[in-house]
Amino acid sequence: MHLFARAALFSVALLMTACAAPVPPASVAEALPEPEDRPAALAAHLPDTIAGMVRRQLEQPLQLPDGLAVAYASPGRRLILILRQPEGEDLPEGIESLAVRQAAQIGALALSASIGAQSGAMLRRGPDFETSLNSGRNGSLLCADFLSQRPGTPLLRERSCATATAGLLVMMHFSQQAGSARDPRAVLGEFVDVAIPVMLAIRGAGEAAGMGFAPPLTTGPLLRL
Repeated sequence: MHLFARAALFSVALLMTACAAPVPPASVAEALPEPEDRPAALAAHLPDTIAGMVRRQLEQPLQLPDGLAVAYASPGRRLILILRQPEGEDLPEGIESLAVRQAAQIGALALSASIGAQSGAMLRRGPDFETSLNSGRNGSLLCADFLSQRPGTPLLRERSCATATAGLLVMMHFSQQAGSARDPRAVLGEFVDVAIPVMLAIRGAGEAAGMGFAPPLTTGPLLRL
């Protein structure tokens, strides 16, 4: 199954996610566009290229009642972003809300199920990790790490991540051909080199769209495995 086609499984996972997080102060909520417009408003301001990957159409567009998906690709690399507006609430920045943690868990399970269902596929799950991409200021991701391989295809390293920014729940699925690095810190560093421009692009798009940012619940270290 093609990577972009598998994104449909992520939509199912996200729609199952229960959201229970504090509502930001009124001043923040008032700065945001109408809830139904927020994912589209942010997506409209995302750049055409992020970290060398070019924006492209999903082969099977997702039908999300409370959000949308955006895809990027370059040779050997694929990125899918799913932007959701949880009903009735605006999420605090970062990864500490229950909504984000549930989305991270269910997203990882959906990715595992989609790969495991393919005949002859190999899947190995590495350590889950949290990473703060902005020296402890917002920009955090909660991720699951996988190595996968389908018959006749290169070995892939895949990450399923979740966070919240501009009041939205953001899911990220990043896939690339596995490199030669074996040290866990080096492998994670390769991912951070991509994740930083992705998160900066998402935050920049939210700012360009006039969306507010609620304070994070907590901050964490630069890298935490």
